[in-house]
Amino acid sequence: MARRKVSTLERDSALIDVSAVVLLVALYVGAEALAIPKRWLFAAILLCLALFAWHIARRNDERLRDFGLRADRLLEGLAAISLWTLLAATGICIYAYINGKKLWHADMAYLLPLYPLYGIVQQLIFQAVLHRRLLVLLKRERSSRRVMAAMLTTLVFALSHIGSLPLVLLTAGCGLVWSLLYQRWPNIYLLGISHGILASLAYPLLLGEQALSRI
Repeated sequence: MARRKVSTLERDSALIDVSAVVLLVALYVGAEALAIPKRWLFAAILLCLALFAWHIARRNDERLRDFGLRADRLLEGLAAISLWTLLAATGICIYAYINGKKLWHADMAYLLPLYPLYGIVQQLIFQAVLHRRLLVLLKRERSSRRVMAAMLTTLVFALSHIGSLPLVLLTAGCGLVWSLLYQRWPNIYLLGISHGILASLAYPLLLGEQALSRI
């Protein structure tokens, strides 16, 4: 099948969006280094997404479902994404058990229902915006373009957690899987829930951190 021709205007728009995500990540890393309360970071991120949504609405050439915000094809990716989440969660729990750590922490009662919402936000930024725009910008054959886009998305996602080396390594591994899953089943809701569940387990069981401590 012939590759769709991409207009210069579309490439310019994609470049602007990628630059905006990279800038947002840089600002987030700086704010984390300054230990700014996360509630302000969350508010700033939501504001940026609202402005992006307004920008897309003005252009009127894309719909929310194009980004993976869709509920009509949930079952298509449910099995694969659920299996990955189950395997990764099991691995986290086994590691914690072997190392004599408790498998339940009080803050997990809040993280498990709340963090998937933030997971959806992060997947929206890194997959629906950054990943999709990279697929437009990369001038390669289809297969290598998809691999390169997944790897670059993973790199930026991992670097957004650069304050903690273990977290960088964890997010690099998970980010690559989520990127590959997004290419096959582009559903931000499923990926966000997966992200939220694994983060809710990883912070207390692997990193020994209280994710809600700086809110």
